[in-house]
Amino acid sequence: MKTTQTLLGKYQNPATKDEYLVLEIKDFDRIVNHVDHSERTLVRCRYETFNGEVLERVGGLSHPRFKMATTGMVLEQTG
Repeated sequence: MKTTQTLLGKYQNPATKDEYLVLEIKDFDRIVNHVDHSERTLVRCRYETFNGEVLERVGGLSHPRFKMATTGMVLEQTG
């Protein structure tokens, strides 16, 4: 399995102005079909703050928004 981490940028809670760095973490698994020996790659994507808080993507295509799993607080991209 291969894992990549990409820094998406600085996000903040609009109400409290608390700021967080958000990471996109992708896990790549290679799956081999033992019958015909074909391969495919399974990609799982998850989001976390820089300090490990789990995030759920809740919308936005060009500027995604995230919700913290523990508190329900919504984060929006700054600047």
